[in-house]
Amino acid sequence: MPPGTLIFFDCNTMHASNSNITPFPRSNAFFVFNAISNALQDPFAAAAPHPPHLALRDTPAGIVPETGSLA
Repeated sequence: MPPGTLIFFDCNTMHASNSNITPFPRSNAFFVFNAISNALQDPFAAAAPHPPHLALRDTPAGIVPETGSLA
C-alpha cells in the first residue's frame, strides 16, 4: 500500500497485518464509536473511572448529515 493510505473497516472484520517489510514507517490509530444507548456507567471493579480524554461521559449531540461535495 502506498504511504499515506487510510483504511476504514468494521471492528468485527477479521484482519491481520504482516510485519512492516517496507522502508516506510507505519502507525495505527483505533477509534471506537458506541451507540448513545451504550452510555458509560460507573466502574464495576476499578477504583476510579477513566479520565475524560479516554471516556467522555457527557451526552453527545446527534450527528447531522450534510450534503455537498467533499472537494
